[in-house]
Amino acid sequence: MLHLPEPLMGLFEAHLAKPEFKGASDFIFHRADGSFLNKNHVREGILYKAMEKVGIRREKARYGFHILWHSAGSITHARTGDLKLSQKMLGHAKVSTTSDIYVHLEEDALKVATELMAGEIFEICAPIVP
Repeated sequence: MLHLPEPLMGLFEAHLAKPEFKGASDFIFHRADGSFLNKNHVREGILYKAMEKVGIRREKARYGFHILWHSAGSITHARTGDLKLSQKMLGHAKVSTTSDIYVHLEEDALKVATELMAGEIFEICAPIVP
């Protein structure tokens, strides 16, 4: 079961308190008339527009809702450095699936790694250098 942080729960509760919700089976996210949002409308009318707005170039059969899965794994790993945590959150049986397919490095990750290594090398060598 996925944990929902308090701020997100508060948003859901406020959203559900709106008068258009009359029963437990009402859709949280819906069209203006209360009917469900079909996946094609959400993908093409919302997700793709958002991707275009932030400059993500779509490639046929490559991006859809699944990009959110890749983003979740990558963001979790980038912020925590914990690949097992990303694996657990995404529900993968093998950490190799998470690392090889779903976790992508940020653009400057290699730069950060080389700077860390240089810092370690020069700190170790500092007493030796005249």
